[in-house]
Order: sequence, then structure tokens, then C-alpha cells
Amino acid sequence: LCLDMVRRQPLFGLGYGNFGFEALETYGWNPHDTFNSFAASHNAYLFVAVSGGLAALLPYVAWFGLVAWGGVKRYRQGRRGGEPEAAVEMRRDVLAAGMALFLAYVLATATFDNAQAFYMNLVFFVALGAVWGATE
Repeated sequence: LCLDMVRRQPLFGLGYGNFGFEALETYGWNPHDTFNSFAASHNAYLFVAVSGGLAALLPYVAWFGLVAWGGVKRYRQGRRGGEPEAAVEMRRDVLAAGMALFLAYVLATATFDNAQAFYMNLVFFVALGAVWGATE
């Protein structure tokens, strides 16, 4: 269903928020039988691909890759100047916890519609920002 919609407009997608409308129009799929309530993809990657095509999906996925690479680089970083070994260990512990949070978010993004999960996104980005700030 979703991949068929992506194939119709692979480069620029069908437009933001059109997944439910397109699913209803094309396939008659409407699990929510209420007025003006269309189904969500429940997979943020597919939601972005259907909404904006590859032009939106590639930067979205690249951002996750850059965050992961930045975390790995910070984790592998050695002692800074006269920094005690205990501070290095604490920084690595904070980064490990942050990367666990990041991994949980990336995996969960494949199973829910994070475009509507405002509180969860807020908590994730605040926590990730705290980890980045504490380890900078």
C-alpha cells in the first residue's frame, strides 16, 4: 500500500499529510470511520517518503546517520587536555545512554506516526540536546 503510493511520485511525493486521503481514495482504506479523520501510515519513514518522496526521505535519514556518527566520534574521543580519566568515563556513559535513547527512537519511528507525537518528539530532542551539551 505505502510503497505503491511512493512509486507513484518517488521524487517529490504526494504532499504533506496526504497519506490517509490517498489511501482512502485509491484503496478505500479508512480504518477510522469518522469525518475528516484519515489513517496514518504508522511508520514515519514511509510517511516522509509518501509526503515528500526521496527529496524529503534522504535528508531525514541522513540526519539520523549524522547524529549516530557524531555520537560514535564523541564516544571514541580520548582525554581532552588535563581531563581526568573519571570524566572521560562519565562522558562515555552519558553518550552510551544517549545513543540507547537515539536507537530506541529510530526503531520506534518505524512503528508509529511521529508527526503527531509532539510530546514524545519534544522529550527526545530535549534529551538528545542535553546529552550533546553535556559531552561537548
